[in-house]
Amino acid sequence: MTDEEFLPDRRKHGYRELEVQVDSHFEKLATKMERFMSQATIAFAIIGITSAIAIFGFGFVLKEHRDITQRIQEQRRNAIRTACQAQNSRHDTTIAQLGNLGIRGVEREVTVSLIDTLAPKENCEKLVDEQVKGNG
Repeated sequence: MTDEEFLPDRRKHGYRELEVQVDSHFEKLATKMERFMSQATIAFAIIGITSAIAIFGFGFVLKEHRDITQRIQEQRRNAIRTACQAQNSRHDTTIAQLGNLGIRGVEREVTVSLIDTLAPKENCEKLVDEQVKGNG
């Protein structure tokens, strides 16, 4: 009898057992990896959806802000235009009333000069453009 008959090769049995253990461990790791990948995919999907919602909301807020800014600028334009037109009307009315008061000659020229200095007649559209710039 040879030594192989009396002493069986323990390596053959050990390798098979080790292979079974490695396969079992690999299956556990593969299961964990699949679970991790599905959870990570769900997490990234949630991040993507919330980011899309946030971008949409931010765009909505920006549009509202732009609309409000344009309305405010239009109100400013109207207020400046109205004040300018009222001042021009007062200017013209005051100068017209000088004739009714009987003010003539040099006295009239001095008075008109004083009125032009204190409350000059303005180009209202130019004044609006100078005072309100941008946004509409």
